Amino acid sequence: MNSTNLEKMSLSVVIPLFNSETTIGKLARNVHKEIIGKINSLEIILINDGSSDNTENEVEKVIKEFPNTIKYIALSKNFGELNA
Repeated sequence: MNSTNLEKMSLSVVIPLFNSETTIGKLARNVHKEIIGKINSLEIILINDGSSDNTENEVEKVIKEFPNTIKYIALSKNFGELNA
């Protein structure tokens, strides 16, 4: 696929989270940095699978950094990675 075709694409990246407070910020920034500008539209969907650490606080920081890109879903309990 050439770069002209990529610029017309939209992409949604789904990232399940479980006790990911130490990694989610860096992961979201790296995904955003590598993809944004190469495609028309980027959406990063973060799904918190019932984390018991500070994952939600870290997600809030990432949302403030990329308010038009990050979507967030918080599950009430841990359902497992495949269900998230």
